Amino acid sequence: MLNVKDINKYYDSNPVLSDLSFELSTGHYILSGSNGCGKSTLLRVIAGADSEWSGQVLLNGIDLKKDFKSYVKMISFVPDNLSLFGELSVDEFSSFALKQRKLIEPSLPEELAELFKFDLSSSKSLGTLSLGNAKKLMLIIALSYDCQLYLFDEPMNGLDNLACDIFFQQLKNREDRFIVMATHMEHPQFTAQFQRIPFISLNEYQSNSL
Repeated sequence: MLNVKDINKYYDSNPVLSDLSFELSTGHYILSGSNGCGKSTLLRVIAGADSEWSGQVLLNGIDLKKDFKSYVKMISFVPDNLSLFGELSVDEFSSFALKQRKLIEPSLPEELAELFKFDLSSSKSLGTLSLGNAKKLMLIIALSYDCQLYLFDEPMNGLDNLACDIFFQQLKNREDRFIVMATHMEHPQFTAQFQRIPFISLNEYQSNSL
């Protein structure tokens, strides 16, 4: 169970998230809404990537603030960009990132890289990657992690149709895990695999309605 309680987040005294509360049981969810409505901010809060907020987030009873280390080990998060790591090479970044969580299988990163046609040993800096290749790298790492909750912020930006199909097949293989994706895009698999939640209606979603 993912419990989000009374979340408030401000940027320069402007409210982005205001008294936001909801519960989700295990499943695959799409947070839909226009750019700038707060989807990315909410994912960053749930992922533990933003510390400037009030309220409470619990995943399977583990409190994000009270037991941060245990909580983040259960999270796999794909942000919308890799701008903070632009100086690192693909090889340096992937080698570091793949040591941060338990992997589903040690061979999975290379298997995913082959599917996505991406070279994890490349010496190219992250800052020189195209948007599509940057997304492939982030997805390879995130999907390799053995986690309870997978968070994806605009994961399809820059991906071609084949890469999108591979991504959704990998998500289908994780039917027993939480998956929450924020996007303003559309894809045929959304109807088949995901429950859509309009961001503006999140406060109305409680566990007993899912």
